[in-house]
Amino acid sequence: MASTGRGKLAGDYEHVIIDGPPQVVDITRSAVLASDMVLIPVQPSPLDVWGARAVVELLDEAALMRPALKAAFVVSRKIVNTAIGWDVAAALAVACRS
Repeated sequence: MASTGRGKLAGDYEHVIIDGPPQVVDITRSAVLASDMVLIPVQPSPLDVWGARAVVELLDEAALMRPALKAAFVVSRKIVNTAIGWDVAAALAVACRS
């Protein structure tokens, strides 16, 4: 599913969603390179924040071939009024800067 087959994959659809595995493997790289935007689901947990670093590194590599690639974190299962809920955005920013 390399970017050369992207138009064929999308067909007449305006949006195509590719749900990939939670770890960085070859199929993840292919899906990222075939994408215009990548949404990264994370839970407000130290393990998810730590795991996000590998995805951000993959996105940095992909940006060399796809400079217009957009990405964003989607925080799920956030519990309102908890310390981890308040701090998840800052924790992601710190973890992914290193």
